[in-house]
This record gives sequence, C-alpha cells and structure tokens, in this order.
Amino acid sequence: MPDQKTEPPHFPKKSHFLHAKQEKVVVRGQHDIAYNVTPHSALDEHIIKNGIYGDWIANQDVIQIAKDAVIFDVGANAGFLSLIFAKRYAPNGAVYAYEPDPVIFEQLQENLAVNDSIKNLFLNQIALQDDPGKTESLFNIRRAIDGDANENCGLSSLLNIQLHTVDRVTVNVSTLDKEVSSLSLQRLDFIKIDVEGCENIVLAGGRHSIIQFKPTILWEFSRIIDKLSGNRNSTESFSYLSELGYLHFAISETEGLKAALSPDDLVADLNILSFHQEKIPNNLR
Repeated sequence: MPDQKTEPPHFPKKSHFLHAKQEKVVVRGQHDIAYNVTPHSALDEHIIKNGIYGDWIANQDVIQIAKDAVIFDVGANAGFLSLIFAKRYAPNGAVYAYEPDPVIFEQLQENLAVNDSIKNLFLNQIALQDDPGKTESLFNIRRAIDGDANENCGLSSLLNIQLHTVDRVTVNVSTLDKEVSSLSLQRLDFIKIDVEGCENIVLAGGRHSIIQFKPTILWEFSRIIDKLSGNRNSTESFSYLSELGYLHFAISETEGLKAALSPDDLVADLNILSFHQEKIPNNLR
C-alpha cells in the first residue's frame, strides 16, 4: 500500500530477486498470525518490526465487517491483509486472494501454510482486469530498492511501466464478475484492491457485482503511479465509484477517515475506503 511506495533513484533491469536468495524465517505477529519472512524485503521487514502490515485497516474498529463476510483481496501480495481478513474480520466467511506475480504468489502460499488454523483463505494466481474474453496477459515484474536498502517487491503490474521493471511474464487473467459468477457467490461484502495503477480496470470488470452487492471497497489512490504510467487511474476510479453511488474516505494512519468529495482534493498517495451510500456506517454519517 502507499506508505511502502517510495521510489528509489535506480534499480538495474533484469536484476535477480534479492529476497529469493535470503534465508526465510517464520515470525509470529499480531493477532497470532505467522509469516514466512525474508530479511531485507521491505514489506517483510515491516512485519518483523511491527508484527502487522497495513496498520490502520488491520487494527481498526471504526467499520464493522461481518464475521461471515465474503472478501476479495485483489493484489494480495504475500497475504499480509488476506490473513488479517480471514482470521480477524471474517473467520466464519471466505477470503479470496488474487496475486499473479509468481514469486510473490509462492510466498503467499508459504504464509498460508504456516497458519494451520486459517481454513477460509483461498488463493488464486490470477490478475483481475476488465476483459471477460481474455484469459492471459503480459505482466510486468517490478522490483526496487527502497531508501533503507530493503527490496520492494510490491510494484508489479499489468501496466507497462518501464521504471524498475525487471521481467515480463504471461499470467492468467479474469474479471471480478467472472470470479463471483464461477464461485456462485450470493454476497460480496468487502473488496481490497492494490494493483499498481490498474484499480480502474478491476472495478470496470466487477461492475455487475459491485452494483448487485454494494461491497465496501478499499483501494489505492496514487498520483505517482498515474504519472509513471501516463494514465488517470486514480481519478477514473474515484469518479467511477461515485457514479455507482459510492462515497469516499481517505485513510490517515494517524487521523483515521476523512471524507473526500473530489479527486482534486487528494494530492498525496493514500488509501481510500469507499462505501455505497446505502451502507455508510452510522459513525460516518
């Protein structure tokens, strides 16, 4: 998520994946969740130091998620929030995690494997987009070195962004609507989307499900990625959801939720929590 998106000055193309060379260790973090981590990986180091990642959403009590909720984690990375969703928020529900990056997906599998008690997290090595007729797509593997010399592996994208791209691979793709239909879901309560500038196409590919179920949506608003990719993903995502009846709240790790009336009001990279107007929590009305 955005607090890990600091762009370093350079990173050599075709470089080896640094964290794949390191010895992995299992650590137990907050909410009694275990992680198979690698030192010198930026997100893993956050787990090692803090015992949790995505601190506000992982620990918040402002919004209520039903214990039997159905949750989609799109751009799940190594499962740092997927595991929280499955264990803390919806232990009686189901969490479907989507992560196409092959190296990161392997770590996602490892993180689930070291949590024997979590049985309601289902992993999919698939990228979600907006074309229901497409089954494969090129995927850009991006790696970077943050200012603290840790490797940031959370940058890969369907977008062809030159900066920090070290490889391109073919991955399976689907749409949110196709996944909801194939799973025969009768509800969809919450969606988290962190897909490095492709939030708009994930939303477009889930239009029917979003209109039908009106899920709460946590997504990334990033001017940095929009500039790198030359698109208007953040503004388009904001406007798209607004047209479907959603109200937006910017997340501050220190101040919590603050209403965002227009994308023009948002200049920093941040995460947004969007509620359908029919499902606004009472404490936010």
